[in-house]
Amino acid sequence: MKSRIRVKGKLRPITRILTEKGISLREICVGDGYVDFSTAGKDTYLASEELKKSGKDFTVLKDGRVKSYLLKNALRFGIYVGLIFGIIAAVFYSRSVTRVDISGNKLIEKEEIMSVITEGLSFPTDKSSVDVKKIEKSVIGMDGVFSASAEIKGNTLIVKIYEEPEKPDIVDKTDFTDVKSDYDGVITRINVYSGQAAVKRGDTVKKGQTLISCDKVSPDGVEYKENALGEIYARVWVTKEKLFYPTIITTRRTGKSEKRVTFFAPPKRYEGKFSSCETVVTEKYLPGIFPVKYYVAEYYETEETEKEFDFYAEEENIVKEETVCGERDLPHEGELIRTWYEIKRLDKNVNLVIYYELEIRIN
Repeated sequence: MKSRIRVKGKLRPITRILTEKGISLREICVGDGYVDFSTAGKDTYLASEELKKSGKDFTVLKDGRVKSYLLKNALRFGIYVGLIFGIIAAVFYSRSVTRVDISGNKLIEKEEIMSVITEGLSFPTDKSSVDVKKIEKSVIGMDGVFSASAEIKGNTLIVKIYEEPEKPDIVDKTDFTDVKSDYDGVITRINVYSGQAAVKRGDTVKKGQTLISCDKVSPDGVEYKENALGEIYARVWVTKEKLFYPTIITTRRTGKSEKRVTFFAPPKRYEGKFSSCETVVTEKYLPGIFPVKYYVAEYYETEETEKEFDFYAEEENIVKEETVCGERDLPHEGELIRTWYEIKRLDKNVNLVIYYELEIRIN
């Protein structure tokens, strides 16, 4: 490609300056106080430098260098690339299912429903591979589901769940069974609806002990049976223990890594040569009129290594973390009163014991 340069001055000295450096001039046009000429694009930089050294005032009317051409047309290329990817994305979305929308579930977890829906499928997937009737049957077969419907709208699989109504709590008044304790504890509250209370506030009870008896005596001394119903609350204590060793197994990066690029959805799983790895996924967009989303997944190989562990240096954080973890396993209906802990030394190991005191219904 050619460059076009305009220089203020006379033809002969300008020609001499450039031809001495091996720069050829073509299509020369002499005007009133200036000279226009063309030269090869690759000579544009050298011609400009020589004119600067000679103190000549000049203007590059057209830069024919490849680099300049690419810079000028970068936006145009970006638009073309964006259009191409936009067309690809439109075709992809029109023929694919990329997401699942689940509604109507209150008692059943979405993750549980999703595992049934996606069995044998990997999203995004072609619409022809999605059997909505089969999905409906699979979802209806789940415990707690009365009915379900599935349909594809656009690129979304819409699944509506109709859960079974809760069964009424029917009391069998002919079942004369004593109410017994499910925990060891100290009684705090007693609400007896029918039957005879067998404990009082402040009593210590064991698991399996009778709380409300179905045996009653009328005012005139006649013994009879009555359905035992009521609510008994008590303070109970739950203990959690965890053993800490002087060394722990941890993972570290080996320095080896791999990279994968996927469009529209991040990669679901790693399929490579690393037996264990750490994954970092970054969301990015291709430039253009219609930005196209893509994901870069970087996989860093990891290996297990052993290192020393000082429990007492991290005691405060460990106790706080283990206390919170233990609370997740406590009965949800209980009210936590207080917690405390103790540390027991076993040779080089440390045994952390955490105690939880809570009030809970024990029947």
